[in-house]
Amino acid sequence: MQPIHISREEELMLEPVLSSLSRKAGYTLTLPLLLERWESFVSEVEEGYDESIYEYTNDLSVRDLLQIVTDNSPLTLRNKLIGALQVWDERFDVSTEKSECSVLPGKEKPQAWWWFRVPVRPGSELKNDLQLD
Repeated sequence: MQPIHISREEELMLEPVLSSLSRKAGYTLTLPLLLERWESFVSEVEEGYDESIYEYTNDLSVRDLLQIVTDNSPLTLRNKLIGALQVWDERFDVSTEKSECSVLPGKEKPQAWWWFRVPVRPGSELKNDLQLD
């Protein structure tokens, strides 16, 4: 993913959001780290995702974090993030197929579209976890 150039002002505006997310995660989250993790995950899904459903949902949660950052960004940064994420979201969409139900059931609030996508090429463990034929 191309690095997103953010101004000092944008960085300061993101600091409270990233600090809050970091406290909840129990480790420091940065925008570059989150972007790298989404890119890496999408690449893995494209090649054939060979992890468990637990790891899959954990990896998908990175996209939720990126959405929180995007939603809480100043407009100029939001547009940069949307542009950067669009490429990887499209790649994720192409390398997955729609699922009738969320891969993370039991959530009370509405979930984003990525929770309703499963890899076209799941490994045996994920395939078994998802009970796919």
